Amino acid sequence: MAKQAGFSADDAAAYVDRIAVFPGLMLSYGFGELEITRIRQQAEVAFGPKFELQAFHDRVLANGGITLPMLREVIRRWVAAQPPQ
Repeated sequence: MAKQAGFSADDAAAYVDRIAVFPGLMLSYGFGELEITRIRQQAEVAFGPKFELQAFHDRVLANGGITLPMLREVIRRWVAAQPPQ
């Protein structure tokens, strides 16, 4: 971790300890990243060249911590509310 990710030795040790104590944490982070990437790709296709990453990020973060199905619905409604291209 220290060599590949540039963590300090203490940060690398804490990271490894966290994974050992909460093994599902890394899985949930990875799953969330994949799902948000999938949702973003769908929005990019829907908006085409008018897609704005900052607007997408604002919409993703607007409701705070919500479930992935709720986020998917928020983004679906946001895309549907935009005027046609």
